[in-house]
Amino acid sequence: MTLLKKATIKQVLGEIPLTAEIYWQLRQQGRPLSKSASLRKLEKHLPAWCAQAQAAARRQPPGKRVMIFSTLRYWIEHAALLGVAMAGLGHQVSLAYLPYTNWRKPLNRFDLRRQNAYMRSALRKAAQLVRPVSLLDAPSTNGLPETLEAEIREVALRDTQYTLQVEEVDLTGELYRLRLARNFKAARAALAWMRKHRPEVVITPNGSILEMGAVYQTARHLGIPVVTYEFGEQRGRIWLARDAEVMRQETGALWAARGGTPLTEEQAERVRALFASRQDASLWE
Repeated sequence: MTLLKKATIKQVLGEIPLTAEIYWQLRQQGRPLSKSASLRKLEKHLPAWCAQAQAAARRQPPGKRVMIFSTLRYWIEHAALLGVAMAGLGHQVSLAYLPYTNWRKPLNRFDLRRQNAYMRSALRKAAQLVRPVSLLDAPSTNGLPETLEAEIREVALRDTQYTLQVEEVDLTGELYRLRLARNFKAARAALAWMRKHRPEVVITPNGSILEMGAVYQTARHLGIPVVTYEFGEQRGRIWLARDAEVMRQETGALWAARGGTPLTEEQAERVRALFASRQDASLWE
């Protein structure tokens, strides 16, 4: 069978209900699309994590309604661990996700639904603590408010700049159109879900790019508090921001609180080391 015929068949099957899910169950025998899309490590550790979190949750007062969103295998693994931990602290956690395996390459709907079935099955192991929510098949709004649509277009532009490492990008190019379509899909689904379930806080990695950026903008549009987070080169450190994109490293509040305090010599040396590492493109601490 030629690649063109195979792609055409997948395109048709991808629009027929249950075809991809049945194929995944019977022919793939519950496996992911590829090794790079596997949640094997997560599946291995989830039972132990959940047992510990369930024991802890029984001692906690009721917490907040929390929505955690992520996409791509490595972020979904981390979000699942974060969700289980927060459930152990007494919070009601919904883990929303999209099953994309690569932000740069299109994926036909048949394969996307197969990967979605796999991720749903893997995350179901934590269902007693965390509610998995696939935004791929969640109800969506028909459109977006004008201001939110403009923000989503900015996210798609940033995605393209980030991926190509250039400032000037072709807004008619395939990459920009792919990023725009996926971000619109994420925003429409997230908007409908948040309006219905009204989480008290949304947590997402990064918040500036990809579908994480789209969900961040959607939550801010609805006035829902958002926490974004990322990891830098320092081991054992995490960056956190509330109602801000953590990668922008906004320091207004820090300057207001500490701007008039002189640095010690040790602190000044750490700043010099940081700038030197940036200039030399080397790791810092």
